[in-house]
Amino acid sequence: MVLGLPHMKWVAYFAWPDLTAAIAEKRMLTGPLKTLRIGARDAAGFVRTFLARSGRETVEVKSSDLRAALGAGEMKSVRVRSLNILKKGVEFVGGGSGHGVGLCQWGARLQSDKGRSYEQILKFYFPGAELSEVEE
Repeated sequence: MVLGLPHMKWVAYFAWPDLTAAIAEKRMLTGPLKTLRIGARDAAGFVRTFLARSGRETVEVKSSDLRAALGAGEMKSVRVRSLNILKKGVEFVGGGSGHGVGLCQWGARLQSDKGRSYEQILKFYFPGAELSEVEE
């Protein structure tokens, strides 16, 4: 853990039967999972899909569905850096917590502690947005 950033890096382990059950909530599987890998990522590096092999079939699983089924307390975000395939399960290595949309409170705090102004922090999290005053 980086000082002041409790979710900068996390590791979560799930056994094969738990992964199979989680994926089966949304996708029809032909048997227990044989392997799992990262499918597509978005431009920010967040995983959008996983590819799960069951029997002779590979199915695409939305990362948000898998996270919801496994529990957001364990799989803290879909910013998964890598998967370690182990004999009895899969270890997810990731960073951050939450949905990855908007302002990260811990990141904003760290930037503030380093002397960045609120304008600089907002421009970092919302590039292209224009800061203005609204009169009532």
